[in-house]
Amino acid sequence: MMVVCMALLLALSTSPAGAADGTADEVLRGQLIVETDGSAELMFSGPIRGGQPYALEITVPESTTWVELNVRPEDDGGLLGERQHQRIALLVTDDTKNDGIAKATGQIERLQIGISYKFEATLKRRLSPEEIDIVATRVAAAMRNNVVDSKRCPSDPLTAAEFPLQDELVLSGISVAPSDVDHATNRFNLLYPISPANEKCTQYRIRDALLTAAPPLQSSSIPQSFTERLNELRDQLKNENPTVNTLKEPTVFIGDRLLPAGSLLTADHSTDDLAAAAKQLRTCEDAAFKLACVVWAKELEKLANISDPKKRTAALLEAKASLGTQSHSLPGPLLYRSPGSLFPAGRLLSITEILNNPDLMEFNTVSAQLHSMSPTPDVGSDWLDLLKQYHGLRDAEAEFWKLVNEGLTANNKELEDLTNEFATLVKDIVVKAIQVEIHADDISTTHTAKVEQKGHHVSPQLGVVLVVPVSGPDAWMAGTASLEFYPCPVDRQIPIGQLAGTPWQRACQRVTVTAGVLGGANKPPSLVQPMLGERLYPTAGLGVRIARYASIDAGLVGFYQAAPNPISSTRAPRVAGYLGLSIDADIAGLLKSYL
Repeated sequence: MMVVCMALLLALSTSPAGAADGTADEVLRGQLIVETDGSAELMFSGPIRGGQPYALEITVPESTTWVELNVRPEDDGGLLGERQHQRIALLVTDDTKNDGIAKATGQIERLQIGISYKFEATLKRRLSPEEIDIVATRVAAAMRNNVVDSKRCPSDPLTAAEFPLQDELVLSGISVAPSDVDHATNRFNLLYPISPANEKCTQYRIRDALLTAAPPLQSSSIPQSFTERLNELRDQLKNENPTVNTLKEPTVFIGDRLLPAGSLLTADHSTDDLAAAAKQLRTCEDAAFKLACVVWAKELEKLANISDPKKRTAALLEAKASLGTQSHSLPGPLLYRSPGSLFPAGRLLSITEILNNPDLMEFNTVSAQLHSMSPTPDVGSDWLDLLKQYHGLRDAEAEFWKLVNEGLTANNKELEDLTNEFATLVKDIVVKAIQVEIHADDISTTHTAKVEQKGHHVSPQLGVVLVVPVSGPDAWMAGTASLEFYPCPVDRQIPIGQLAGTPWQRACQRVTVTAGVLGGANKPPSLVQPMLGERLYPTAGLGVRIARYASIDAGLVGFYQAAPNPISSTRAPRVAGYLGLSIDADIAGLLKSYL
């Protein structure tokens, strides 16, 4: 029977900590303060008592989404593994947010009496409303400036490169994860409306295409009066439409002058002039005049390669005989120079060419080139008559820009309003994207606090021991009742295997000094007599807790040993050693938790 009782008591004394755990009745309040430089400080409002769970309530900035709290003993005593390490998620709900602050709540389990803990708090937060407003304003301003500088329509689709969120976050001194920026960019693109063609942007796009040479324009974008002027000029120059096989005389540039190629067939021009003219003609890009350009280029190359004056004079006469026929000497294409190549000026009169090559609209430059052909002996009257008609390009250019500028001036207010609407729209969408996707970098801090050194040093216990006399009587078993004396307040809520702290802090939770009495559960040997009254024997010893409510004890028990002679009344004091198992009377508290 005694063995069964011992087994039951041992099982109860080693029950897990969770068996007695309950809902926290007390609240541990604290405050997590974030400074403007990004540092943080965690403080608790009152002392922390051991042996009980707490409901945690930490005041945090309103932008906090949750707090990760890691609690661990400051001194692990060099033990392997993690003892009493709690990882707690403190959640922030909307109903706790008020006036810039919020409350993060959770629960912390029992802490060990008398040791210090590190509370490592990591604040997970979104950007504050002020931070979001600053970043969104900067992004909207940067995108508005980009629209203005690039002279494009605000309602045109955006590219990822035109959404400078990462740059503006850095300039605002806010560090976030790159993945958050990518998610916010994707959300912005989903929320940003791609508008259909906006009438307010018609003149905007015309100017954009003209100034940036970004084809193609739409024919509807060309002012009607300008189209009519070009058609009029084209009708006047219908004779400049030679067939592919016509070898009319082209023009070339010598220095800054436009000259008919035939004017080079004189001794007045150097071999360098001839070589330069031939090189220009090789760049002629128009199919209708390619053959004429190639033929003239070959002849000029031959002349440029002859350095002997007599041979060169003969070659010039031969070239004039070959190219100086009536058909060859008729005015050919007026060529103008665009970067790298020669083009016929007739292209400037083609609406189709203008729509697909906005760079051809540089009338001022081209007409200046054509004006460089002046009436000199080497320029025939036929050329000058043709050139007079092309001078109408200056008038066409002036008229075109007048129309465009009038349209832009009338549309300036509408474009400004549209750009401002664009900036407002961008800011609103950026705010929404940041609120959903952007988390600020974690802010962490560590606070060290010591659990109060409060608790019981003394505890009653009951046990069963085996008494073994040094000599004389045989061993016997008996029950004991004693008091345990702990060097420090004992914490029975922490399992033995989870005790933490320095070696001394762990030892003082387990090692006890015991003093008590032994009773006679079983009849002792006949020569053994009690020292205290009729049945009790004094005991003293040491104990070691092996579980929350159980310990192994060893010590000495005092008794009297009677004389072997029955007629003798003498007796001598003796001591015997004992070894036993004890159960703390505090187990009553554990039993209540089961009921």
